[in-house]
Amino acid sequence: MARDLPSGMAAAIAAQVVNIAIFCELDWPDAPVRVWSGVGSKTFDGKTFTGVGDFGGVSSIQESSDGRANGITVSLSGIPTDVVAATLGEYYQGRDASVWFGCLDGSGALVSTLPYLHFNGFMDVGTYSADGKTATIYISLENGMDILQQSNGRRRTDEDQQREHPGDLGMEFTVSANSEQVDNWGQPGNGIPSKMHGASRQTY
Repeated sequence: MARDLPSGMAAAIAAQVVNIAIFCELDWPDAPVRVWSGVGSKTFDGKTFTGVGDFGGVSSIQESSDGRANGITVSLSGIPTDVVAATLGEYYQGRDASVWFGCLDGSGALVSTLPYLHFNGFMDVGTYSADGKTATIYISLENGMDILQQSNGRRRTDEDQQREHPGDLGMEFTVSANSEQVDNWGQPGNGIPSKMHGASRQTY
């Protein structure tokens, strides 16, 4: 799907060397968690994001062929195992989550005034894997519109459209097969590092 990127960001992406910055905000019960993919702090829109470097991760953001945005997974590693249960035991499901995509110039400053809001939804299930001393926490995020469609049973497919409006061909060329696709989290290719397979994994 085409995106209306700010001209400065579009030019930065087209450059020979692209410095990517990913920002994530989770509306955690105690206080908002704001982190980004580099080191140090970055501020935009009056919010300060703490750099987590290689300790943070986010799976690819994709859209299915019927127009629905798929859920993603964000992760944070190096968490002491004795605080994982308490962290994931908080009531965070259904709270807001956002992911921005930005570009940095040669000095490390954001190219555009604001990064591009690439994902906006809600926190869902949290899991973790541990190696005995530290753990990696994974939080799955679901797109807000996707949750709304699931809650009312709509799938935005041709079959669904025909039930509501017989003869309407507006959804004729969607692929309904993706609407019931089930991904097994923890398998290679689903945003979970392959090196974590075989480690102890729990779901909250």
